[in-house]
Amino acid sequence: MELSRKTLLNILCGIIFASFIIAIANIFIFSIYPSFFWLCYTGMLIISIGIWNDKSWLVLSQIIILAIPDLLWIMDFFAIIFTGISPFNLASYFFQEFPLLSRLVSLQHLYVIPLSLVALYLMKLDEKSHNYKFMLIFSFLQLTLFFVVTRVFAGIEENINCVYYPCFDIFITNYLSLALPYFIAWILVMGLTMVVSYYGIISLPWFRKKVNSSQN
Repeated sequence: MELSRKTLLNILCGIIFASFIIAIANIFIFSIYPSFFWLCYTGMLIISIGIWNDKSWLVLSQIIILAIPDLLWIMDFFAIIFTGISPFNLASYFFQEFPLLSRLVSLQHLYVIPLSLVALYLMKLDEKSHNYKFMLIFSFLQLTLFFVVTRVFAGIEENINCVYYPCFDIFITNYLSLALPYFIAWILVMGLTMVVSYYGIISLPWFRKKVNSSQN
């Protein structure tokens, strides 16, 4: 039996929301409360809300924040598995002394954005109904807010969201973090990855709602 669009969206929503719940449970079990401020955890919650309410702009607002960081994490993860080398030093912690539940939580980097893109494909973007450029402002304000809140409530030892120093080894980010005040460098890097993801996704016809030329 072919699953309906709504059923598929409900399944995707359930998987992503369950991943969020497991991540929150992991925080309480191991008393790692600064982890509340990880952008990826909030992203899972907002994506779930967006899918449940059929709000494609909400889903897209989190995809563009998380897509490139998650892609780099995935590349690093599989590079370690196949070569034993961590090119970006992003996923190396996964292969160190690490609780099983925390490992399971970290695996969300492998599937949350791909599943969110499938959801976005099913939901479609409708430029006539939504101002997606306004959504860019929403995402940028979210980034700025999380930088400030994370610096206030999480310490340098956790380096949540990399707000104290670069948590991946890429030349351009390392250079910018030394050449500019760190807040500006962080916003610049995250903002650029967000904009690249945004224009990359909206340029793909698979995610856009088809215009019915027969309508008057």
